[in-house]
Amino acid sequence: MRQDFLNRRIPTVFALVLLVVGIGVAVFVANNTTQFTGEAAPEDEPRSIQISNITDTSFTVSYTTDSDVLGSISYGTVGTDRTNVETAGTLASRTHVITLSNLSPNTAYAFTITSGSREYTDGGDPFVVTIASTIDTAPTEEHLVSGTILNPDGSPSNGALVYVTAENGSLLSTQTNSDGIFSLDVSSLKTADLSSYYSFSGNERMTLSAVSPTSNTKAVFLLQNADPLPTITLSQIYNFTVDETGRENQEAQETITFPLFREGATETQTITIISPETDEGLTDQQPTFEGTALPNEEVEIVIQSSHEIQTTVTTNDNGSWTFRPDTPLEPGNHTITVKTRDQNGILRILTRSFTVYAEGSQFTEPSVSPTSPTQTPSPTQSQAVSITPTPAIEEEQEESPTPTDEPTPTITPTSTPTRIPTPTITPMPTVEPTGSEAAPLALISSLGIVMAGAFVYLFSRLKSL
Repeated sequence: MRQDFLNRRIPTVFALVLLVVGIGVAVFVANNTTQFTGEAAPEDEPRSIQISNITDTSFTVSYTTDSDVLGSISYGTVGTDRTNVETAGTLASRTHVITLSNLSPNTAYAFTITSGSREYTDGGDPFVVTIASTIDTAPTEEHLVSGTILNPDGSPSNGALVYVTAENGSLLSTQTNSDGIFSLDVSSLKTADLSSYYSFSGNERMTLSAVSPTSNTKAVFLLQNADPLPTITLSQIYNFTVDETGRENQEAQETITFPLFREGATETQTITIISPETDEGLTDQQPTFEGTALPNEEVEIVIQSSHEIQTTVTTNDNGSWTFRPDTPLEPGNHTITVKTRDQNGILRILTRSFTVYAEGSQFTEPSVSPTSPTQTPSPTQSQAVSITPTPAIEEEQEESPTPTDEPTPTITPTSTPTRIPTPTITPMPTVEPTGSEAAPLALISSLGIVMAGAFVYLFSRLKSL
């Protein structure tokens, strides 16, 4: 009797154990798969970033994101902390327009974008824009550009970013309302170098671009026919200088010129200083400076030495430039500042620090003399370092090879950002793979365990009958 009870009881308990284990594994896999998927996409990354409406006291930063997030700008003059903050509002959105006001004329400002919980930069450096100088005479005649922007499905495009410019002109922007309607007074348009107001004749050929989080459009038109423009649908290309419909006109595709969008905030820009590297030590007192900018573009170079060296060079067809000073630079610390305009006509400023060593020496002011040629500094920093070479050891020191605890040679970090003395750490979002490769196998295994447990349980119950 006892043996018969055990024969029925043990399979039942075993079946229940299999059921519990199988269900537990399935729940665990499901929860973790959901978590992995939820953390995957960087939907707060700023896209289609534009700088527009530059005046002598303000400018506008606009961009889109893939999800509704809050946005803000941290800014300050170049060379100072970015302690000023301006927000895009209190409501999360996918289109963001932030205007910085009460600025100083003819001054360079650096800023970063905070989108959601992350801070974004311009390829690792702050964005830089130079405010226009004050222009005494303001335009008196009004020039309106207006129209309606529709989504591809025909509904009004609410909050679409609308940009308008003319050849060799600056960039103006506005937004559509809930009905997809926009109106922009372009009489405040300035020349590309922001030195004067644009001179209108009435029949200017102008360019419009409208951007939403999911699509965009471009159109060319004549100013005299711009109030209003024919209805524009996102994802189409128009040329209203040919006819009133202008839709998908081949000539429009060939003639439309518009400042290129920055598709991502971390995109590497074409304007760089290749040599010298950050805080690089140079033994050549007449070093060759190299960099890149737009092809056939003027680049202003300023080198801060005992006396300031200022010159202007022009890039070649590939966008490369070089410069070698006519006179030697004095030993010590120096900076090189490069000023040139990017593809949007915005003045970009890059600064790089470097050191010139005295002739016949690879270091300037050694504070210690190593007592053993075999000692090797062991930097604990995670960043790349450059170690000042060991000076020649005198004969008296060779007689005492025993190392002491004297200070080690100076270690000079080489990863210090150059444009802002106290940079903010800007973690960039990393897209993690969605889900787990082992999840499907684990889920199948758990279902197998559940089925096995159910089979054993039913078999044990049938056997007991």
